[in-house]
Amino acid sequence: MVTQKIEDLPVITCEYVNVTVDMAYDMLNRTAIQNRDITQSTVHKYARKILANRWKVTGETLKFDKDGNLLDGQHRLWGFIETGLKSVVFLCMYNVPPDSQPFMDGQKVRTPANTLEMKGHINSRTVSATVKMLNEYENGLMPGSNQWRVALDNEQTLLYTRANMDVETSVKAVLGTPGLKALGKPATISFAHTVTHRLNATVAADFWKRIAEADYDGPRDPVMRIREKLIVAKSQPHHIHSSTAVAAYIFKAWNAAVRGRPIGNINWTQRGDKMEKFPVPIATARRNRKSVIEVPEE
Repeated sequence: MVTQKIEDLPVITCEYVNVTVDMAYDMLNRTAIQNRDITQSTVHKYARKILANRWKVTGETLKFDKDGNLLDGQHRLWGFIETGLKSVVFLCMYNVPPDSQPFMDGQKVRTPANTLEMKGHINSRTVSATVKMLNEYENGLMPGSNQWRVALDNEQTLLYTRANMDVETSVKAVLGTPGLKALGKPATISFAHTVTHRLNATVAADFWKRIAEADYDGPRDPVMRIREKLIVAKSQPHHIHSSTAVAAYIFKAWNAAVRGRPIGNINWTQRGDKMEKFPVPIATARRNRKSVIEVPEE
């Protein structure tokens, strides 16, 4: 909304410009306006979008004042330069008042969860956070590592969710089951729920049902141990038990349950001389391995 009279406002023009590398450098270097510091992760994000042919017209522009000084758009220009392409089309806006720069980018940013919600997906915040962890894990990183190099943007999160409907199934199961929802961050539990169901749906259904119902087969039953661990972890500060650590605890218990083996206290060391690798969940036990879950004598 503009409170000034139309006749008092500057005449602003817009046009599509096929920006070459030399033009981009000129736009960046000859401006007399002070811009904010460059955030390299944002530059990489734009470069990846351009290279993947996912650069869409959204109405956002490169903004210049009456003297040609760049007011807004430096990250997009550096992203283009980083691609190595010869040219890219940008929508450019001219004669923007220089004193308007402090007000740019002040609007609320749309998150991946917002995009899912607008496209009709329920539990969008938990689904979005679960997809983030799954994407990190599938890229060979520890879930919850928050690596911007593989981070999905809004559109990619939507596409992943649509291509992997089991994520919403797991989220719905976790949020709809009090015995699971109460054990920690729903996205972390949903992440582990999704991964285990992908590995072995039959065993996973029993594993999570028993966790939710506190159904134990003995004092060293993996189900009992992980339920105890998650209850304790939830009651302590987050930095003590990160989402990565909670996922590691669950996968340790899962592997023991799949093998039919008892387990002691569940821990995972992230730092120091005894640092452990992130546990890899298994689908089935090796053949001829007998179950050795301890059953207490009556």
